[in-house]
Amino acid sequence: MAISYPIKKLSELFLGEWNSSTTYTIGDIVDYNGSSYACIKESINNEPPDTTYWALLANKGDKGEQGEQGIQGEQGEIGIDWQGEWSAGEYTERQAVSHNGSSYVATTTTSQEPPHADWDLIALKGTDGEGTGDVSGPEGATVDNIAVFDGTTGKLIKDGGAKISDKQDTLVSGTNIKTINSQSLLGSGNLGNYLENIVEDTTPELGGNLDAKDKNIIGIGSAGFTQELDNGTKTASFTIDFSTDQKQKVTLTANTMTLTLDTTNVKVGNYILKIVNGGLATLTWASESGSIYWVGKTKPTLTSSGTDIVAFYFDGTNWYGMASLNFGTPA
Repeated sequence: MAISYPIKKLSELFLGEWNSSTTYTIGDIVDYNGSSYACIKESINNEPPDTTYWALLANKGDKGEQGEQGIQGEQGEIGIDWQGEWSAGEYTERQAVSHNGSSYVATTTTSQEPPHADWDLIALKGTDGEGTGDVSGPEGATVDNIAVFDGTTGKLIKDGGAKISDKQDTLVSGTNIKTINSQSLLGSGNLGNYLENIVEDTTPELGGNLDAKDKNIIGIGSAGFTQELDNGTKTASFTIDFSTDQKQKVTLTANTMTLTLDTTNVKVGNYILKIVNGGLATLTWASESGSIYWVGKTKPTLTSSGTDIVAFYFDGTNWYGMASLNFGTPA
């Protein structure tokens, strides 16, 4: 049967690969599975080779024979040999590493740390981001369990699987503190109960001042001092600063001089001054600030040649003194 086709422009006939959603009219030509078909009846979603709608124009050809092998291509450039994070050691040419966020490739055999003339920069570390973001935790957790980071991003946390109380045994052995133990402060225990049993260091030393924050230090058997500070021999007016040492000594010569008690850094407390008078010195007492009050409202007359001990109480403003005179062995 002869098929008549409406006259169409050539460009309108060839509609490419058959599409189930396209409406085809008589004369439209499509490709399908390697063959080509002409539409003989208006069609939509009627798949070739349905002969009600399509007439075969050209059947798919047989597979051709394999062609001759092509000529060999040019040699490509030598690639890099990725070694991962840089570590101390020897690298050879073309070996590449990452270091401090940047990546480098060695241009020669080298043991130098990049960046260095032996390394070419591949990619520079980018600028750190400024976003904050939210920390993401698990869907659920156990009450009082410790939360720990999950991974290294700093944005994921997970249930640590243990409570602080569960870690007690790893921090405390009996009543002896091995390391800093938060549990003893948070729980029913008392830090003092542990301090009295420290055995790892029987002679601990402070690296600075101990500030008790207006709290009491109780149970001290005795408190000793490492030295009596010797201020040496004085031939002229001088100052005693009890902020450096609580127990001090001074030797006087046969001169008239003024002894001033420094108050700049002195704290409230009791202080002792041993005075060795070696030659009829005349001493005048003074305070940097405040006043000096004496027992009986009379300042002491020092032993002309001997040893006297003067005890002071400083209340933060004024000094209160009393003297024990002329120490020596019994006759």
